[in-house]
Amino acid sequence: MSAAPLIHDFAAYLHTYGAVALFVTILLEAAGLPMPGESALVSAVVLAMSGQLQLSHVFVAALAGAIAGDNIGYAAGRYAGRGAIVRVSSRFGITTERLEQTEGLLRRWGPWLIVIARFFPVLRQIGGLGAGSIGMSWPRFLAANTAGAFAWVSMWIATVWILDPLVPELARAWDGSLSHKMLIVVSALVLLGVVALVARKLLRSIAG
Repeated sequence: MSAAPLIHDFAAYLHTYGAVALFVTILLEAAGLPMPGESALVSAVVLAMSGQLQLSHVFVAALAGAIAGDNIGYAAGRYAGRGAIVRVSSRFGITTERLEQTEGLLRRWGPWLIVIARFFPVLRQIGGLGAGSIGMSWPRFLAANTAGAFAWVSMWIATVWILDPLVPELARAWDGSLSHKMLIVVSALVLLGVVALVARKLLRSIAG
């Protein structure tokens, strides 16, 4: 199986419970808990590509988990009351300042931020909570939430699908000379740097 390190942490759960484990993991993360949703999704896609899971099941489970979890967060933000939100969220590392910053961004950017938030771990954990607490209408939130979840799941499935054939070649290159190893490491660092720079500029432009 290619890309074995990617599935190490979730293989046992996914083998035992299949797409249900993926659904629960992504739902809990989207609801605001510190769960590794992206790692679970990537692991499930890798297993699907090796024939151990159905890719359609992975897609539906990830999409449903993201939508349902975000809506749980929205309902909590809308109906739980400010005091309860602050007390509970602080136990999971979501500070009052971070919540207030998210609320400010949501007032400025509205549903567009909900779409973008799905691609950033901290924002997607508290985006629904913030949208509910500022009173964003549920139909607008649901539309943006669904669009963001669909784009996020599709992006990771496509990324793993495209990169998976390259893994054996990278493994052979890694077993080669020191110069090959250095080329792989440098290329990975450059790619990570570009992604980080783009993400940083995007967040700054949103914050205005």
